Amino acid sequence: GAAWGPIFLEKILKKRGNPAYVANEAICEAKKLELRPTLDLMEAELSNSEWRTPFIAGPDFTIADATFMPYFALFGPAGLALELESRPALKKWVGQCLSRPSWQYTKDMKVMELNGK
Repeated sequence: GAAWGPIFLEKILKKRGNPAYVANEAICEAKKLELRPTLDLMEAELSNSEWRTPFIAGPDFTIADATFMPYFALFGPAGLALELESRPALKKWVGQCLSRPSWQYTKDMKVMELNGK
């Protein structure tokens, strides 16, 4: 939330309205530092050998996982992809979630096609 929002604004939203916009890297770097403890916590939980499960809340994909997907889907465009490299369990989880057919269906806006019929 609080750390992601300014990065999203600087790296993605402002560029959509003005492709020549240059992101304020000082803001992005400061917010990236704020974001790291959350990513570290997710890494710790996903790699905890006692509770290791493929998804955040257990063995099945739930709303807990779905809640995070729009954020992680934009890590590349937001310049945050490298943040996953030092967090292998989180990187694996992101890959699992982003490769789900339901995410692909949503990302491709097919859910809108159903509503239009």
